Amino acid sequence: MTKSEKLFQMVEFIREDPRLTAADLARLCDVSERGVYRYLYTLSKAGFSIRFQNGGYKLLKECGDILAKADPEGAMSDMSELVELIPIARHAENRKDLVLWMADVFEELLGHATRDEVALGIGTIATESGFALRIQVGGGPARGIVQMEPDTAYDIFENFLRARKRRVLFHRLTKVWLELESVPFFVPSREELGRHLRFSDPFALAMMRLKYLRDPEPIPVELSDQARYYKRIYNTAGGQGSVAKFIRDWRSYGCGDLVDMCMSYMRV
Repeated sequence: MTKSEKLFQMVEFIREDPRLTAADLARLCDVSERGVYRYLYTLSKAGFSIRFQNGGYKLLKECGDILAKADPEGAMSDMSELVELIPIARHAENRKDLVLWMADVFEELLGHATRDEVALGIGTIATESGFALRIQVGGGPARGIVQMEPDTAYDIFENFLRARKRRVLFHRLTKVWLELESVPFFVPSREELGRHLRFSDPFALAMMRLKYLRDPEPIPVELSDQARYYKRIYNTAGGQGSVAKFIRDWRSYGCGDLVDMCMSYMRV
């Protein structure tokens, strides 16, 4: 079956059953899940509007000129459009799962997750969102379990990950975030970054770690020093967070026990 025939076939499957996931489409079309995303991207460039809604892909708009526009073998030149096609509702069910997920994300991103890294991450989440908020109270721009602003995430892509020497970090991020490998470098829009920060905990956790990674100083060991480090790097002078609040939230949420649990999990 040719690539164009598979594109037509995928459209038919989506039209007939709006509950199909990427895994379902991969099985039906005899391609990998990554191939499914490439075909979805190709279809979007050809004029088809396909979105992941309520557990499956929906065909919202059709275009008859797919053969003239489709290029399934071509590179994904505008990856920001691909971002819209990938389901991102990936929330940890509870505090424990979130912390363990964070350790896995750090390992995937950097190849390690030290006790100091884990402790700082847990403390940041506790004081920023209380392990629950994903929209900033009062209507502010911060999003996600780590309460990062889309402008901050955009700056990480544009002025940190763009450097050729950090492309390995970008590729590890896309594997954690989009579950894709060997993706060409791209910078998502601020709107898409805000959406993914809010709905994808793995992405939010990775972006939090990258924000700290930009600072050349090592992560401190002591709680009071970590609180000051958080304020300087993450919340900054103009933010509403404080050293005292970081320490208070650390103790209130039992972060020390969460760190111990996480480190035990990593030793298994």
